[in-house]
Amino acid sequence: MDAPAPPPAAPGAPDPRRWVRRGVVTSAGMVTVVAVLRPTPERLARRLPNLGDPALIIWITEWGRRALVHRPSPLFDAPAFWPHPRTLAYSENLLAAQLVTAPLRASGVGWVLTYNLLVAACLAFAFAATYTLARHVVGRADAAVLAAVAFTASGYVVTHLGHAQLLLVGGFPLGLWLTLRLLEERRWWQAVGVGAILPLFTYFALYYAAIWTVILPVVLATDLLRRRLRWDRRTWALVALAAVISVLGAAPGAAVYRQLQRDTDFQRALVPEWGLDAADLVTPAAGAVLWRPLDRAFADRADRWEHTFFPGFLTLALAAVGAAAALRRPPGSVAGAEQARVRRGRLLPVGVAGAASFAVALGPQVRGIELTPFRLLYDHVPGFNGVRVAARLAVPGLLSLCVLAAAGYAAATARARPGARRLAAAGAAGFLLLELAAPVPGTVFPTDAGTLAAYRTLAGLPPGAVLHLPMPDPAEGVRWATLEAPRLVYATIDWHPRLNGYSGSWPDTYRDDAATLARLPAPDARARLAQRCVRYVVLHTGSFAGQAQLPEAVADRIARALVAEGARVVHRARDRVVDLGPAPPGCPGAARAQAAGPGRLHGP
Repeated sequence: MDAPAPPPAAPGAPDPRRWVRRGVVTSAGMVTVVAVLRPTPERLARRLPNLGDPALIIWITEWGRRALVHRPSPLFDAPAFWPHPRTLAYSENLLAAQLVTAPLRASGVGWVLTYNLLVAACLAFAFAATYTLARHVVGRADAAVLAAVAFTASGYVVTHLGHAQLLLVGGFPLGLWLTLRLLEERRWWQAVGVGAILPLFTYFALYYAAIWTVILPVVLATDLLRRRLRWDRRTWALVALAAVISVLGAAPGAAVYRQLQRDTDFQRALVPEWGLDAADLVTPAAGAVLWRPLDRAFADRADRWEHTFFPGFLTLALAAVGAAAALRRPPGSVAGAEQARVRRGRLLPVGVAGAASFAVALGPQVRGIELTPFRLLYDHVPGFNGVRVAARLAVPGLLSLCVLAAAGYAAATARARPGARRLAAAGAAGFLLLELAAPVPGTVFPTDAGTLAAYRTLAGLPPGAVLHLPMPDPAEGVRWATLEAPRLVYATIDWHPRLNGYSGSWPDTYRDDAATLARLPAPDARARLAQRCVRYVVLHTGSFAGQAQLPEAVADRIARALVAEGARVVHRARDRVVDLGPAPPGCPGAARAQAAGPGRLHGP
């Protein structure tokens, strides 16, 4: 049993224990974030986890700020994959990230540092929200800290440091905490908070928006069944208010993605192998410090980064203890039994939501069986047919394991003295951080004068669509990401629309454009330039981040051929910028190109 609680402070008097506890919990959160990121000034200011998705996220947030503040064109008509509309919808829109990135960029913070601070903010949010949920469920601060460490430093989080949109994992514990509070206390602000979770995910992490629409009804249904279908009118009214806020808040963003699917038959390619597997819970992040034999055992696993959900063996063991304790009839006084009943009542919805999450995350096929929860959702529920990686829907399940682990720790140390419990929790948290430790990837993001010279030249030129060569095919994977994603970031210097692009998907015409334009200055390639209303061609030479670009001789040959047809070279250095002249007035998209650029906000 828990030790007797100390007498409460007099009404209105400061409670020193509360502030000491808050200080300890805040320190634990800071240690966890630092342990995961291991930041140094050089790493924060110059290095990204890789040059693909992090650069894409920088560009998305830059465009969101420009579109919201300066409104040069509709928000989702982002200046990539020219001249297609609604190109921002090929990925998450990250509008909610503006709460962090916009003030930083407005104050002059650089691209890379802004991204890394966004990641740090997401981790801090995850820790705080998980601690809040676990403490509400378990009633013990020391146990709640363990849950927060396990969830925030889990293999899933460490593996996805390059996907800031997937780091908004704190939305789940926050949403579950608000939901539990709503069902217990029935306050209007709790209903507003629950209703805001779906819009938060819709404008930051679409995968999480999809699974939230599953687990929230599961939590509500579990509570309703537990109460034998007896909710009072106030509860029904507040749940309805939360539903209305969710729908109204998420509908504008969801409608854009739905419209893109209807207009273009856009549908992300589902990868059945990216469903959750039991081994995922014991697959550590690559390079795991403590569990090196396990790391080597999974080293050759295909697409390992989508199968890393390791929360630590200590977490798994404590979760088993927590599940057993929840099923056991509590001995002791009537008051103790009532307290245990309340905690089980809070733990039950979290556990059921986690189980539902795991069931959906198994994917479209399980051991040859294709009638799975995910398949039904994918075929019949709007939004799920945009999910490529079903395993990512397991995050609420991972959270439920961490909360169960907090319950297990509380049960295992119930008879210990408070000081001993806190000391044991500190040791367990330290061991968890060691269990989950892995190398932090980092690649320097080039911002030297030579790299940016062509973009600075474009910033002083009249509006017009831009083609960058070479233009890799998306099938080239790493090469496509490494070349095209940084180009999008650099393009925020001039804000001309680009025929090039990088995202989770691409327009139907993109690969054909890439193959045709690779033949410049062939006639069919020159005709494709005119068809796409391209005004500027940037010829990149040498190499970028280890990826070969155009040989000097090839770049010169293309430039000479274009000049012979009336173009002019306006920048000649490592990269050539060729101006083909204004697009004809009747050219489709010419007006959009005029409206979209240029206009610099801030540099690197």
